Amino acid sequence: MQFGVSVGSSGAPFGFGFSESPQSRDILESVEAAASLGVRVLELHPDFELLHPGSWNRETLDGLADLKSSFDLQYTVHTPFHFLELCSGAEQTRQASVDCLLRTMEKTETLEPLGYVVHLRDVDTRIVLNNPRHPDDVLDRALDTVVAQARKSVGQLQGTVAGERLWLENLKSTNRAIPLFELAEELDTGMCLDAGHALLNGEDPVDYYRRGQGRIRHIHFHDVIEDHGSMVDHQPLGTGVMPIKAFWDELQATDYAFSLVLEIGNMEAKKQSLQYLQDNGFLTSWA
Repeated sequence: MQFGVSVGSSGAPFGFGFSESPQSRDILESVEAAASLGVRVLELHPDFELLHPGSWNRETLDGLADLKSSFDLQYTVHTPFHFLELCSGAEQTRQASVDCLLRTMEKTETLEPLGYVVHLRDVDTRIVLNNPRHPDDVLDRALDTVVAQARKSVGQLQGTVAGERLWLENLKSTNRAIPLFELAEELDTGMCLDAGHALLNGEDPVDYYRRGQGRIRHIHFHDVIEDHGSMVDHQPLGTGVMPIKAFWDELQATDYAFSLVLEIGNMEAKKQSLQYLQDNGFLTSWA
């Protein structure tokens, strides 16, 4: 297994306390700090560029290449998803979203990442598929549109990156869910199993892994806790209800050889999770 952590997202759960106007050095410092944990896979988040234009510039890319060499790293890339809708029924929105991902891929291919995590939908599509006022036939037609647009978008991305390096991620469920397994099989792509999302959707992460074993090329791992009646993901390992031992045992039993990153909080939360894995015998070393 290729083991690592997620770093440098634009979202608060994975941020590193960047300044209001972050520069290239902020991103590079956060990546170097994560590399100093001793892991060998780091997941990069170029969606930071959408909120802070200009931050993913040539200086950033050159610096990431230098860090890759210095620390003997492998990168994975979580493609942008803020404000984007690869499944949008509005064709201009869908195409603009594809174009944004293609620009990201063209930039980051110089880093030779293992692969790219892809969110097929964001907030707008989720609202449509979850609208309780829509009758069943309307929701069914909406899902048909969403799947058709997803098929079109992934096909365009495959013109730049081979399907096995495109990892479609399971997201938090909607009333009408995108048939991810079927879509990945049809389009011959990889999958990213987010174990916490599976748990939030009422699915056993171990069962989900078994179902997708032939397609899963990347895993996001984190714990899920209950907080004031709600389930909250992306928490440090050992603090919640994630069946960590059962999941880890399944990975070992099936000789999982692909990448897994801890998609967890700030630096202290990452250290806490790494220590939990080591203390409980899941990793004798994370290097």
